Amino acid sequence: MIETLKDWYCGDAEIDVKWVQRARRAYQFYTGIQQWDPAVVAVLRAKGRPALTINRILATVHVPCGYQRRNRSDIKLYPRRGGTRPVAELGTALIKHTMDVSQGEYEASDMFLDGVVCGKGWLSLNIDYTADPVHGDIHIDKESPFEMMGDVTNAASDVNKGMRVWRCRWWDKRRVQLQFGKKAEELDGAMNLDEWSGDQRFATPDEEDYVEDSTDLFADNGARLDDENGILRKTMYRVRECWWKKWGKVIYLVHTPTLTIQRLTSEQARAAAEAMLAEPAAEQEFRIIDRPGVTLHRCLAVGDMILEYEEDPLRGSTMFPFVRFVPQNADGHFFGIVDNLIGPQEEINKRRSQVLHHANQTANSGWIVGSDSNEEAMANLEQFGSRPDQIFVESQFGGKLERIQPNAMDAANFNLAERAGKDVEEVSGINTDLLGSRGANESGKARMVRQEAGLTVSETLFDNYDRAQAAFGDVLWDVIRHAKVYSSEEIQAVVTEGSLKSFVRTDPQTGEQTLDMSPMESMSTGRYGVRVARGANSPTMRMAMFEQVLEAVKAGVPIPPEMILEMSDLPNKEEIIEAIKAQQQAMQQQAAAGGQMVPAGAG
Repeated sequence: MIETLKDWYCGDAEIDVKWVQRARRAYQFYTGIQQWDPAVVAVLRAKGRPALTINRILATVHVPCGYQRRNRSDIKLYPRRGGTRPVAELGTALIKHTMDVSQGEYEASDMFLDGVVCGKGWLSLNIDYTADPVHGDIHIDKESPFEMMGDVTNAASDVNKGMRVWRCRWWDKRRVQLQFGKKAEELDGAMNLDEWSGDQRFATPDEEDYVEDSTDLFADNGARLDDENGILRKTMYRVRECWWKKWGKVIYLVHTPTLTIQRLTSEQARAAAEAMLAEPAAEQEFRIIDRPGVTLHRCLAVGDMILEYEEDPLRGSTMFPFVRFVPQNADGHFFGIVDNLIGPQEEINKRRSQVLHHANQTANSGWIVGSDSNEEAMANLEQFGSRPDQIFVESQFGGKLERIQPNAMDAANFNLAERAGKDVEEVSGINTDLLGSRGANESGKARMVRQEAGLTVSETLFDNYDRAQAAFGDVLWDVIRHAKVYSSEEIQAVVTEGSLKSFVRTDPQTGEQTLDMSPMESMSTGRYGVRVARGANSPTMRMAMFEQVLEAVKAGVPIPPEMILEMSDLPNKEEIIEAIKAQQQAMQQQAAAGGQMVPAGAG
């Protein structure tokens, strides 16, 4: 197994390292850390010339990221192929609860930023059994794109269309020792402890055959802490985690009346077959079938030692617990918006630096003096000649003292720098319409229409993000169903009572009511799709939508007042809505009793 993993890894890393180089460069320009070639900067400084960094990329990237944050989307399920609406509503509520408790919206926004900058953003779904060893707790985390790697033969953005996913991180040695016990004691004597042959993607700066820009900040989340004495390796292990799918014969146990399906291991299948032979009536209720399918596997390795191996780690789910957001995909060439802004940004830096250099040259153009100037006067002129309010006597300079008229300011470089700034807007598609700043007196509706028009250029970006969110919703719902991370008691606590009515079962003899969650797992209730509903959370957008609702009410559309208040930004609107509901309930009770409602405030 370890040799197979090493072959896969080195093959993937050999191709993926090309993206890593582009990604590091993209982050250098996004942060402004290193937009100049260090060799060029050294030459300019030796000549006393400036090397300015006028970072236009940072603000440009933050425009779509800010738009995404102010217009976050919701993940919703909808029934398909016979699916039921109650299960879809229940699944939507559980997905929302999982996103809320894991701060999934913020993690997804960080994933969006990574994707916009370097072309790949990653989100992971992890089940932690520390606090709850039976069901576990779901954690949603943004993963560093420099720690993740997909199957390079998969040209699609969705990693679940590939056969494997890698996550490579540095773990504290003490953590490894506590988690893996005796096996951890053998690690220090393992061969090839740190690196696998041909590993360039996560290599450290002092290793051979490393990429040219290995010294930059984004070489590796752990490698950048390393030094010649190997301090990092004395305290931490590089742990490679591989998730992969393997084709084979998959055995299922089917409960015929409900079409509830459970995957079985070979041993479980033999035991089930023996039980069915011993109980003939069971053959009518249960069937054992086998179909070609994939099984999910997970392995943790340090060097040549496997620390942990699991088959079917997600209890029946065959989807990787990872989602990759790719803003632009040209047949497997993944890129964000920074790649195409590097050229204009370099032009801005070079032209503005040239303009400043010319300004420095022309600010003190020099003096013309007589041939028999006094040496002391010449020294004073050299030291104070560029300062204002200085008085010099011509007789001390041979009767001649004249300032050299400087050349006109270099307008060409300045104009080219301004042109490069406009190129940043045109190439990125981030224009004044998308920024939403046109006039203080512009109505919210007009601004919303103009922003939507400005989004046309960036629509692919947001469309691909919605696709990544939908893929994550698929993974999350699949894990919730198969891994049973929510018990019936937890579901009852986090889901509204109205959504649970369809799952309540009453015992005909005792009258006791219980929750039956089997429809979540049953194939008879069909399958479910994921829809991403983009929200509108910015104040301007909310005001524009609120104005549309008021216009609809004026036109006669019967919209309940509590729904109108919910869309408003009125202070204490929750208390007002509760008061309206209480008043409506009192009126209904009064009407049911046959009485007449006394108006509020009447004596």
